[in-house]
Amino acid sequence: MLIKFPLILGLGPRGRMFMVRLIVLDLVMITFGFFGELNSDNLALHYGFFAIGGFAWVLILGLLFKAMNNLPGDTPDSVIAGARMMFFFVLIGWSIYPIGYVLPAFGMSLEVKNLVYNIGDLMNKVGLALVVYAAIAAVPGSRENAA
Repeated sequence: MLIKFPLILGLGPRGRMFMVRLIVLDLVMITFGFFGELNSDNLALHYGFFAIGGFAWVLILGLLFKAMNNLPGDTPDSVIAGARMMFFFVLIGWSIYPIGYVLPAFGMSLEVKNLVYNIGDLMNKVGLALVVYAAIAAVPGSRENAA
């Protein structure tokens, strides 16, 4: 999902390092979340890994926010609108996962937690793809590329 940001923003070569940072932080977030899930019986490890993954998520949000506020002046409005919508997917849509992560602490079953994760996946992956498609399709001369 995050790789779409440098691509849709058209950052070119300078976007390469931006993309690498996003990928590394995403891997940290996912890896520590995974290890936290594996240690759900040890609350210190479970929530310690959760905190590290959450911190990586906050850093991702910071990078995305900074990139959106430093776009070139000739960036098409549809791309800016699409990037903002993508940012809100990462901000709001990804908050579903931490909610699912802590549900068992409130007595919710693993089935409910998995349902929350699946709803988050559906909303984030399909919804984000539609936003990217709409942003690119709205750029003049790109309709034939979007199809």
